[in-house]
Amino acid sequence: MGKNKVGKLFLASMTIMLCIVALIAGTYALWTDSVTVSNHLEAGTLSLKLERVGLTKVVLDSDGYLTEQTFTEEEAYADLTDASEVNVFGIEANEKIVPGASYQATLVLSQGEDNAVAFTYRVIVKLNGESNALAKQMQVFVGTDGGELEVKGTLADYGSEDGGVIVSAQTMAKTDSAKTITVKIAFVDQTDNNLAKNQTVDFDLMIEAEQKTNA
Repeated sequence: MGKNKVGKLFLASMTIMLCIVALIAGTYALWTDSVTVSNHLEAGTLSLKLERVGLTKVVLDSDGYLTEQTFTEEEAYADLTDASEVNVFGIEANEKIVPGASYQATLVLSQGEDNAVAFTYRVIVKLNGESNALAKQMQVFVGTDGGELEVKGTLADYGSEDGGVIVSAQTMAKTDSAKTITVKIAFVDQTDNNLAKNQTVDFDLMIEAEQKTNA
């Protein structure tokens, strides 16, 4: 009986000791957890949208007379944001221009859906190829936000490699509303009109934008 009792006590004491060891060991196993923070950086985008919302032309009709054509907003509308075959002035293939003719387009410059930055923009005219008598008689006008059209010289004045600016650097904050730009080209009547006969002119109308970092 005595041995059995001692054995039971020994086993009991061993059990207690094991429990104590487990508790001691437990004090070194602190609660742990981990949180991972993923750092995600996305580059902002400078994105513009350009639309034609107005178009007026003074051109030859079927009888050979100069006639003003004013297009409805629906007829005039064209999305010029991406490169396309749309002519900004609505000049059709084989359309002939004569003294007194003119083309006027009203454009709306706004921010693309994914635009993230403030920016400055300029409107540039660039004559492609050599200047000629027709380029010297094609006068350029521009107006902004409904203001009066101002004469900006002739197409011949924009024959440099980079062209020339007709709207100087204007700032648009990310929260600014759209801007309206009206551009007109007109064949001015001069005493030497015959010099421009059978000549052609090719030019680009461009809008350049650049991020603005400071207000």
